[in-house]
Amino acid sequence: MEKIEDENKIKEQLLSRLRGEFPNLHFEATTLITVGYDYNILILDDRLIVRFVKTEDGNERFKTEINFLHEFGPISNVKVPDYQWVSSDGSFGGYEMIGGKELTGEAYRELEPEQHQAFVDDMATFLTRLHTFPSDQVESLGISAYNHEKVLQYATEWYRNKFLPRVGPTLGLDERDFVDSFMTGFGQSEETFQPVLCHYDLSLNHVLMGADGKVSGIIDFGDVRMGDPAKDFVAFASLGDDTQKQIYEKYKDPKDPDFLKRCRELKTYDFLHHLYRVEKTDDEETKISARKKLDKMMSVTEAV
Repeated sequence: MEKIEDENKIKEQLLSRLRGEFPNLHFEATTLITVGYDYNILILDDRLIVRFVKTEDGNERFKTEINFLHEFGPISNVKVPDYQWVSSDGSFGGYEMIGGKELTGEAYRELEPEQHQAFVDDMATFLTRLHTFPSDQVESLGISAYNHEKVLQYATEWYRNKFLPRVGPTLGLDERDFVDSFMTGFGQSEETFQPVLCHYDLSLNHVLMGADGKVSGIIDFGDVRMGDPAKDFVAFASLGDDTQKQIYEKYKDPKDPDFLKRCRELKTYDFLHHLYRVEKTDDEETKISARKKLDKMMSVTEAV
């Protein structure tokens, strides 16, 4: 009951801000989503998405996201959010909902072969256009240059100061050896790639699929930044059938000999973050599932 009351209070506060900024925006039904780390979301009449930054320090990042999408939207081969309602202080903004459902592995496996190929082509084209976004426009948007040393420093400190104190005591000896070895290597990796503008949160649920089995849109560009292009390929490994490799083969630029190897390494690094988040919850079923995935990763590594 208390949670419902809190959410009703949040909804009323957000609606008050929205109506105060856009009094001529008419709607009837509203749905509140609060589960995200960075944004509260209002869905209006199942046709508009309004995202509200949860903390003040997220305002600048949100402004950068909106400005980037205004530049990238016209050259993207798939729909991306087009923010038509943005508050004067940049703390919230709305766009017309992009039709489609979030991509899942199960939904992908149900597609026909020609639909699989269309998906590969669409994603390869999207990533090529994103990763070749002009560098001078990146600078004008205020997006910082990539700093490999800083990225590795963050990863090392996160592992030592956050992951190990929370997850370390729950690991078996073999598991601890595996993650220690991986993070030691990851923290010493060299910059062997050309940094590009990346989505940086291109999980399957941020890819929308239409009823026709085609990619209808890509959403949630809140983490857009300069980085390793391999990062944007990580999620596609879960689709099987060499989908990740097929997208890479169709992808134009930039490529390098270690690209797919880094995809695997970044997948493991992302999984360790997942393991850390899971350990902070009381969801025992999810914890067991995560440990099974860790064991599978270890067995695959040993086989190699």
